[in-house]
Amino acid sequence: TIRRTITACLLLGFGAMIFFALFGRAAGTILFHSALAGQYITTLAFICPFLYLNMTLGSILNSLGLVGRMFLYHLISLSLRLGFVFFGIPWLGIPGFFYGFLTGQVILCALCVNSLWYYFKARNSLKKEKEY
Repeated sequence: TIRRTITACLLLGFGAMIFFALFGRAAGTILFHSALAGQYITTLAFICPFLYLNMTLGSILNSLGLVGRMFLYHLISLSLRLGFVFFGIPWLGIPGFFYGFLTGQVILCALCVNSLWYYFKARNSLKKEKEY
């Protein structure tokens, strides 16, 4: 069930990313009458798979009783984003925020996947020990 859920989130996330990457500029111009808004939509398109996946991975880890670990992971992700707000925005402008947002989401995703991997690896090794 977890594999199917993750696969569905990735398909949906990459679909949204492709859509916004291809049509973000047009959407910004049509909806907001701004080429800059279209550029921002296109830039933010690459965050879509991670946003979709992180919500699901967080729910899975919470349901497995790893709430404290999820809190720590969110704290790390938010600290990275805040660091980019304080240091990236003054040097890079709004792209500094985008880089921080993307970096925080990628790190959060990696931490969640790593936790799930080790959780099920430990669980499977315990099952094998009980079989002997």
